[in-house]
Formats: sequence, C-alpha cells, structure tokens
Amino acid sequence: RAFERTQAEERYEKALEEGDSPMMLEVNEYEGLCTANLGNLMPGEELVLEISLAWMADWDNGTVRIAIPTVIADRYDPDGSQGGLLPHQRVESSFLAEYPCSARFDLSGILAFGSVSCPGRTVRVTHQPGRTIVDVPCGYADRDLALVVSEVRQTPPSLFARDGGEWIICPSFTPQPDPQPEPAALGLKVLVDCSGSMEGASIAQAKKAIAALRTLLNPEDTVTLSCFGSTVEHRIKTPRACTPAFWRRSWLVAVEQIEADLGGTELMSALEDVIRLKTSEGRNRDILLITDGEVWQAEELVSKLGKAGHRIFALGVGLSPAEQNLRHLAQATGGDCAFALPGEQMSGIVAAFIGKMRRQPITGVRVAPLPASRPDLAIETGENAFAGQAYRVFSALPEKPTETPVIRGTLAGRELTVQAAPWKEATGPELAALAAWNRYQSEDDEQTRVELACRYSLLTDRTNLILVKERAEGEKAQQAPEFERIAQMTPMNLVRMSSDMVCEDVCCGAPCMNAMRMDAPLACEIEPSSEETPLRILSKIAAAAVFCRQLADLGAKLDTSLSQPEQEVLWRILGEFPELDTDEKRLACLILLIPRLELDNDELRDKALKALRGIDSLESGDLIAALSSVIV
Repeated sequence: RAFERTQAEERYEKALEEGDSPMMLEVNEYEGLCTANLGNLMPGEELVLEISLAWMADWDNGTVRIAIPTVIADRYDPDGSQGGLLPHQRVESSFLAEYPCSARFDLSGILAFGSVSCPGRTVRVTHQPGRTIVDVPCGYADRDLALVVSEVRQTPPSLFARDGGEWIICPSFTPQPDPQPEPAALGLKVLVDCSGSMEGASIAQAKKAIAALRTLLNPEDTVTLSCFGSTVEHRIKTPRACTPAFWRRSWLVAVEQIEADLGGTELMSALEDVIRLKTSEGRNRDILLITDGEVWQAEELVSKLGKAGHRIFALGVGLSPAEQNLRHLAQATGGDCAFALPGEQMSGIVAAFIGKMRRQPITGVRVAPLPASRPDLAIETGENAFAGQAYRVFSALPEKPTETPVIRGTLAGRELTVQAAPWKEATGPELAALAAWNRYQSEDDEQTRVELACRYSLLTDRTNLILVKERAEGEKAQQAPEFERIAQMTPMNLVRMSSDMVCEDVCCGAPCMNAMRMDAPLACEIEPSSEETPLRILSKIAAAAVFCRQLADLGAKLDTSLSQPEQEVLWRILGEFPELDTDEKRLACLILLIPRLELDNDELRDKALKALRGIDSLESGDLIAALSSVIV
C-alpha cells in the first residue's frame, strides 16, 4: 500500500523495532531512481521482490519501444552529492557483483503482429494465435533491456474502464501530417556530448547520427556544431548554409575529429552557451542534443531551459542512457526525445527528428467535453503533439462511453479537431491508476495529491509503498539489523581498443571508481598477428586492478587511491573484456600485486600468467590458493 512518506517511514521503523520484516519502496522523482528498503532479513532467508508496473507505451510512426533499465550508469558528479540523494539511496557499483537477467515479453493486441528486435541481445520469438512471446535468454543486469516492435500498422485504441461508480476514459489520437506541408527552414544547432562517459559505442553512435544530417538538410537550412564535456568547443560556430560544398569541405571533416575526450559532463553550461549562439532569421530555433544524459540534478536543468526559446530534441545513446533526464528536458522545451542502444539505426531516428522540427506541432491538446463528463478530469497532456505519434488524454464519465470523443488542439494559431480512435474496454485497475497519476501531476492541492496517491497505491515524491511481514513471536529478530547497501553490477562499457589507444602516457577524463594506484605508466607493444596479444594480457592485468578495492583484506594493506587518468584507462580496458569471470580477474590482480608487494615468487607469477593464457588448465581451487598466498 501507499502511505504518505513520513507515515511510511514511521511504519517501517516501527516494524524493525518489533522484530518484523518491513519492505519499503521510495522514489526520487527528479532523478527517476527507486530505492527498495528491506529490514530484518534473517539468516538463510531469500527475498523475492515482485513489482508491478503500468505505463503507456510510446507509439511513434508504427514503432513501439519498451525499455527496461537494469543498471544506473556512472553520472557526472562534480560535488559528490549524487543529486542530493540520501546516504541509503546512493548508487554503488561493484565489479564483484554479477546478477543474471532474463526476460519474457507477452505481446498481444496490435503489438502481436509487429516485427520484433532486441538490440544487443539474442531473442527467441514464438508466434501464437493473437499473441507473440519473446524470450530473452539469461544475460546480465549491466545494460538496459529494450524491445523494439516495428511495423505496427494499427494505431492504439481509445481505452475505458470502470473505476468504482464511474468510468475512466483515455481517448487516443494520432495526428497526421498536413496534406499540404510547408516545411520550415531550420536554424539547427547540433550539440554533441564528448565527455569521458561517451567513450566507445556511444561516441560512435553520435558520429553516425550527425553524419546522417548530410542527406536531411537543405541549402535553405543552416547548422552549427558544438561539442561539450567540461568545457564547450564550437567546431562550427557561425550558422552555415547546408550546401554540398559545406558538407564536403567542413561538416564531414568536423565530424571525423569528434572524440570523447573533453572530460566531465557540464550539460547545463553547454546548452546555455549553444542557446546564445546566433540563429539565422526566419528559421526555427532547434537544438539536436546527442548525449547519454548522465548528470545529476536534472530538475535544475529543466527549470532553467524550459523558457529559453529553443526546442531541444534529445537523442539518448549508450547502453544505459538517463531516460528521465532527457525526457523531462525535451518535454519542457517543446521538443522530443528518442533513445538508441548500440546497433540501432541512427539515421531513421534523426530523420524523424528533422521531420518534426520542420512542422509545427499541435499544442493545448485536450478532450472535447462529453455529455456529463467531469471537468476536473479533463486534463491537457502538457505535451506537443507531433504528426505520427500517438497521444492520450484522460477524463471520466458517470456512464459507459458510447460515442467516440473528439480531441481539440491548436495548430499554427487555428483551432483543430481530431477524431479519436475507436473504443476498447481495458480490464484490471491499471487504467484508473494511470488516470490518477496524470491527475496527480496536474493537481495543485497538496492534500488532494496525497489522497490520490494513497487511494491508487501510487509511488510518488510524496508517498512510499510499504509491506510488512509480521513474524510469530519465536521468529522475530532479536537485535537491530546491520545496514548494508547492495551494490549493482558495474555498467557494461563496449569499448573497442586499437593500437593507438595504448601508449606510454595514457590519460583522459574519468568516471567515479576506486582501485589501486599503479606507479608506472602503462606501456605495450602491439602484435596484431598473435592469438594472445600483449594488449589482451595487459587488458586482463589492468582489468584486475579495479577489483583491489573490493577485496577487503587487501584494502588495509595497500594505497588504494587511483589518479583520474589511471581510472579512465582501467575503465576502458576492462570494458574490452566483459567475458572475464571473477577468477580470471583475481588472477590478473595477482600479476599486478606481486611486483607491488615486492614478493619474489616467480613460480606463482608463472602460474598466474599460464592461467591467463589458458584458464581451462587450472582448477578454481588453484586460483583461490594463489590469491590467498598473496593476501597472507
């Protein structure tokens, strides 16, 4: 059940004191992060946590994308506050953590007849009458899971469902392009995230996206190109007409020079700087932002830029982009957002963005009054309605709806009416809860908001969900529980290293990480023809260094600080070899530790090297024994 936040926390603490086992779920709305709190888990007990979610899937020109985040990527955090999260809410990653992850999607209705893909993962698809089953075999919770259903030929229906003594209605409509379009000339400003977190697949995606603009912009359009990290670099500062000569002589050259080498992610100052750039007269002022969105305190960003006069079209890239940050930013500025995992087509997403930029959206979308409808539930979406995208609004009726509602809005200063999709009855409580959530978002009265959230069990910034397992007298906890924060897996980083990335002085920006210091710089000669190259050996050795902080027995003996450049080097190298298991990483750790501890043990060193070259030749017991000999 949902309770007002203070009441929920009091119930949680009381259950702890009484020896029962409470479970509480809370959310930081602006950061989009949930925290599950569990108390008094007894020795030998296992927790199975089941959370039911409901949301309206986005339907955009025949494509539905269902994204399930499984990990939180490292976010730029200059002051170390993680956006003001409380200590027990803070995100912690561990290289020792391994969480298997599998999924099953049961698609019915209009989704059952679409084409299915799952970027970066292998799936098994089973077609049954009226439904499609998509199984994602066991992987790991180290990157987002996205299911893309394309070629969905029908638009979503309008929904209704009984809620006590009334009927909740959710009309759906899909605006169509103007039959006689007059595409506006664009004054496009492109802003690319070149911070350290974009290294690898993310920056490659960004370069593909902006290279695709060559076929989408006309000579009447103008464009600028800026890159940002800790600072902003304007690669093309003055608006340039998109002529063939410009693409050939300037644009492609500038794109080729883009690298993820600009340090941190100062997104706020970068956007403010780009907004101040000159815009060609008579053209729409739009920003194409390509980033992983990995920043804290996004609410400040949204509040400052919401009235800046520029629409932001945000393209989130990488294995776990901060979706909520980018979605809020796009909606607040009247733009749009999209997301792409490595391997997804970038040109199609960018083409859809350019199409939306050229046409004015429908604003002030609302349901036209129906007979006896409740005016307090006639809610505007607060979003701009772009052609080809499905939009939904909520209201309520005292009786079951019969006539199809009409959607009203404003397009280019004139009133517009659109017929909604045909009705379909929804089963279950989800539609009523979604309607309550929409009303919660627009409600000004504080008490009404809390009452809504509690009635419909909504997880909000003012309410927590709580469940208490009451234990029998002989089973109650007899002492106060010890606090432990469960670390997530380290986010997977798909980096493809080449020979020019390993040299005597390797340095760049860094994510947050703790590991041991390496006194000597990394150096390696590359032998591409060798099956087990020195680069691979070096990668395994360096990958192990980040484990040193996790080994508690070593933490008291070694200087575990690591410089920023060293952190980034190890991060990038580790990402190259996700197939290494824990024993392999510990063995690599030995190779690094032996010379540091000045242990004269050539036999052990040879054994570790042998294991790295052919892990199958050693048993797990040998590996543990080797590790123990170094620790002791």
